[in-house]
Amino acid sequence: MSAPVVTAWMRQDGSDVRRLGEELASLATTLDRSERELATTLGAAATALGWEGTMTGRADAASVPTGSLTGRFADACRAAGAALQTLAATMSWRGPVVVQLLAEQEALLADPPRMTVRDDLGGEVRVVDHAARTRLLDDLHSRLREHIDALAQKDRACRDALAHVVEDLGRLVPPGTSPGFLRSLAPSGAYGLFQDTGVVDTDAEEALARRIRPGTPAQEVRRLIAEVPVGRLDEFLARHPHVAAVLAEDWDHATGEDPLLDALLEAVGPPGEHGPQVSSVGAVRRAWLQLTAEERARLRLLYPTLVGSTDGIAIEDRVLANRALVRHALLRELAVEHRLNSGPTTAELTRQEGARYEDATGSALGAFGHWLARQFLASDAGLFVHDAPGVDPDRELAESRARIDLYRSLLLDAPPAPRLGDTSGIPAHLRLLLVFDPRGDGRYAEWHGRVDAPNVGILVPGTYSEMASIQDYSTEAARIARDHAATTATVSWLGTDLPSSIVSDASRRSFSESGGTHLLRFVEGLGLAPERDVSLVGHSAGGAVVGYADVLGVDVDRVLHVASAGTGLGLSAGLDYRSTTWDGDAREVVRYTQTAPGDPIAVSQDSGWLTDGTPLGHGWGHEDTFADWVVLDTGRTEDGQQIAGGTQAHTQVFSPGSTAWDNVVGVITGGQVTPYDPEWHWWHGRRSPYHDSAYPGTPTVEVP
Repeated sequence: MSAPVVTAWMRQDGSDVRRLGEELASLATTLDRSERELATTLGAAATALGWEGTMTGRADAASVPTGSLTGRFADACRAAGAALQTLAATMSWRGPVVVQLLAEQEALLADPPRMTVRDDLGGEVRVVDHAARTRLLDDLHSRLREHIDALAQKDRACRDALAHVVEDLGRLVPPGTSPGFLRSLAPSGAYGLFQDTGVVDTDAEEALARRIRPGTPAQEVRRLIAEVPVGRLDEFLARHPHVAAVLAEDWDHATGEDPLLDALLEAVGPPGEHGPQVSSVGAVRRAWLQLTAEERARLRLLYPTLVGSTDGIAIEDRVLANRALVRHALLRELAVEHRLNSGPTTAELTRQEGARYEDATGSALGAFGHWLARQFLASDAGLFVHDAPGVDPDRELAESRARIDLYRSLLLDAPPAPRLGDTSGIPAHLRLLLVFDPRGDGRYAEWHGRVDAPNVGILVPGTYSEMASIQDYSTEAARIARDHAATTATVSWLGTDLPSSIVSDASRRSFSESGGTHLLRFVEGLGLAPERDVSLVGHSAGGAVVGYADVLGVDVDRVLHVASAGTGLGLSAGLDYRSTTWDGDAREVVRYTQTAPGDPIAVSQDSGWLTDGTPLGHGWGHEDTFADWVVLDTGRTEDGQQIAGGTQAHTQVFSPGSTAWDNVVGVITGGQVTPYDPEWHWWHGRRSPYHDSAYPGTPTVEVP
């Protein structure tokens, strides 16, 4: 039985947590008193003035907005205080027990039980009794796990309660409410509490926000808001989107502005096209850990674009930085959606341009040719050849709305899979967004499920994937983590640009080369312990990215290519995979591949014409592959009735419920997979139908 992971807070007696809960309960009492005083004051004023009837009713109504506001704030504080005190009560006795059990474990390891045995000379010697040691350790671990699980359960309940409180506080002051109007509603005591707790601006913050105009340089904005304490800065930026916007759009960071930033940039290395191109994740991690909690928070708030996607920075800081970026991206995308919705449709734009073309050329035939060309570019066939932005407003509007749905989901929806383990720095209701860059096609990565899961699967999508379409991949990745919550977490990763069309983009090796490098650094930046099993799954063009990272020495245990474009554009079929990771650790990878018969991706798998004569990797279907690779069966489609195959097979193999998808799950979870067996597949080959109902199926095997 492996030793349970005990985080630092589980060793505490809960006194600090209890103290904070008591302070919140006391604050709720103060707010209750302010609400009663307000009602009494208004009632006395109405009586003194002789108000009767409707006038008295108006006086009562005047107290309702402030009373409701103050009462809701008091309820939120009371609920938060109760949640913290409940957790503290559990910590008060389980924490000391955990400390005692850990001490017993340390003593047992330092002085294990021994037994007397005879040596070769007939004498007696004392040796470690490994059986007794294992038995005692297992007993200790079992008792430890009981207390740790109970603490984790109470912690999750507390975080859920606090998440609801945070949501209630976020809705406490309606958007657009002016500070002056709010001040006129609230008595001075209550309004002062609102200011003290960051619900509203202080007088200085209100004046500061007026000084910052749209277009103010980011460096100047940072200089101005330096006077806002770090503990209040997050809420200040949330209340003033125009200030946060300046920071969220600053992607170019230079030395000389901030000593803390200079130290981090030295570790990060030169910037790339999409954020930092980290040269040493270890250097970044060491530089970040040298900062205090307050320094990390300040950098996260002032430089969200740098912190949010830099591999090696702590996950909690990346998640919080990226959340701020999503808030801004949503506001920008809403403006884009409004512009597209107000503009001409694709058909209207085509007619307008056709009329202008005919006026300019005097040729109706030429105008028809122009119209026909636009129709082609706006079609699926045109997208296959070349992604031509601006020719299809209808598609752009649909993509904008898809991005809006994604951003709203990232901000408002709870994590779609349970999140256990030590994420004490991240509120329970936040999704674990590890990469976010809305520019261009977008970059995104999200962790799904428990952060301490023994199995981690990273899914990389294929051609056409971008921010507008990643949600489907993300949903399926989250499904795996949800269905195997006890053992498996997943990551949906779009941390690089992927081809936007087959003909114009798919042949460029820069996609797999750059993407493979980014994926390599991303995996290292997660800092996963060696005993955890990590799998990479690449679909279509994502397979070429995964293949390139594999050749570079990415630190994973399993690699699965699903209808993959190959081992990486520009890499030959005779690959010599490294036996060590890029930084020298021992590496042993089990590699799998599956492509359904008749999948058009075979064109790139079986020939080198897409790579300027360099072989792409051959036979990733059921015919010819590397000797030590495990070829998996694609079997049946998700309806269970048909054999996967033909032109539609490229997407079928990534559909939940299909044999191929079950293989994806099996590789990631370390469960079972279905290997391809030619003896079972008498129907296989171009001469036989792909949808033969007599297909008998293939036995599954355990993943090593």
